[in-house]
Amino acid sequence: MRQSTILIMKKSLKLQRGRGKFLKNPFSKPRY
Repeated sequence: MRQSTILIMKKSLKLQRGRGKFLKNPFSKPRY
């Protein structure tokens, strides 16, 4: 995957983690 995509995923994971949607997100475990 692109490095930019990985960075975006990491940022989105942090935001979702704060909102509590992290557990419901199928991408909670990023596959590089």
